[in-house]
Amino acid sequence: MILDCLMGLSLGWSRFLGMILVHVKVHCNSAKPAAVQSHSYAQGSDIHLGAGQEKHLPHK
Repeated sequence: MILDCLMGLSLGWSRFLGMILVHVKVHCNSAKPAAVQSHSYAQGSDIHLGAGQEKHLPHK
C-alpha cells in the first residue's frame, strides 16, 4: 500500500513542482494522524495518511 500511495503522490506533485520526490515516503492508513487529531501528518520526508485519506492523493 505504501508504494501505491507514493507513486500517486510522487507523480502528481513532481509534475506540479517540477522536481523529483523519490525520497518522500507515504504511509497509508497510519495511526499517527489520529494521535494529533488530523487526517494527515508529515515529519521530515515521511507523510502519514489516516485511514481512507489516500483518495486525496494526485494520480496520473
